[in-house]
Amino acid sequence: MESKFFHIKHTHNLRVPGMLLRKLAYSGYGSVDFPPTEQQYEIHEMLSKQIASLQVEYNNLVNNDLLTLNGKLAEKNLIKIIVPAEKD
Repeated sequence: MESKFFHIKHTHNLRVPGMLLRKLAYSGYGSVDFPPTEQQYEIHEMLSKQIASLQVEYNNLVNNDLLTLNGKLAEKNLIKIIVPAEKD
């Protein structure tokens, strides 16, 4: 899932913006001198929908898959994985 947001450079374990975040940042959504074009609105809408879809996927991962994994870890007396609360 992370690779959809970031490119992972395995040689340095360095996270650099990529995929959706880079596309959104470089979509040129408006500027100081001119309002966004129709094309920029469309790209922004498309990327926003993709990000919303990934948010649903992330929520399912945390709320379902992680609970299952934590149950299996607890059975073996291992430490559970804790996801920090989201900041508003």
